[in-house]
Amino acid sequence: MKCALLALALPLVGFAASALAEPAAYPWRLDLVGGHSSLTNGSPAWTEADAAVTYQPDARTWLTANVEHSDRFGLSDTVVGFHAARLLSNGWSGGAGLAISPNAAFRARYQGQANVVTPTLVKAKTWSLAAGLDGSVADYASGRVKSLQPGLVLTAKGGSIFGLRLIETWDEFNKRRDGYAVRAETPLTKRVKILAGYADAAESDLGVTVPTRAVNGGVMIEMGKTTVLRVDAVREIRPTFARTDITFAVTRLF
Repeated sequence: MKCALLALALPLVGFAASALAEPAAYPWRLDLVGGHSSLTNGSPAWTEADAAVTYQPDARTWLTANVEHSDRFGLSDTVVGFHAARLLSNGWSGGAGLAISPNAAFRARYQGQANVVTPTLVKAKTWSLAAGLDGSVADYASGRVKSLQPGLVLTAKGGSIFGLRLIETWDEFNKRRDGYAVRAETPLTKRVKILAGYADAAESDLGVTVPTRAVNGGVMIEMGKTTVLRVDAVREIRPTFARTDITFAVTRLF
């Protein structure tokens, strides 16, 4: 499973940045992501690359296919994923996806995920509040890891967003682990946003689930109606090493 912080900091393809332009004019979206991680204790660097294509047949539907390649500790994994999301007329939204890596060395052989987001629960003059629930099941060589993540999202009138997510994980031994993640994003200008977050939750890698703490910061820049650039930095602390990750991403609508 990806770090809980990144799950908050990097929004789901389909809902994120979908308002960059009118869906009828730009029904396709391409996301390209590349990351490099430096590890302590003499461990070799990690690298990761992801390419995703999203098709929006109408203003309420997103269909996404992606391929992700990761290199860690001299091992390589490629994951293929599919995701569908839908905004309903009553204000509810949700999605479901499946990621597959049959010959995985350290990633899950498959992972199923589903989420639902409520309509606005509370609306004041300058802010509104909604809730959501994410669930996932990931199958590793060592066993299955399950997660439930209820959360709240507060959206301010000026465009700032604040999120809180509780992370309940059942590891490969079916042991329950509690965690949480918080995130915030706020516009600096009409085209520039800054993002920050913190997570303290279990993370599964190489078939082992360990406690992980991570802090994140990033910037998102709209280069025009159809292009967004993003840079994120993550500092992650695990029991056996610390990791510093820099990720670059570009989104293109067409």
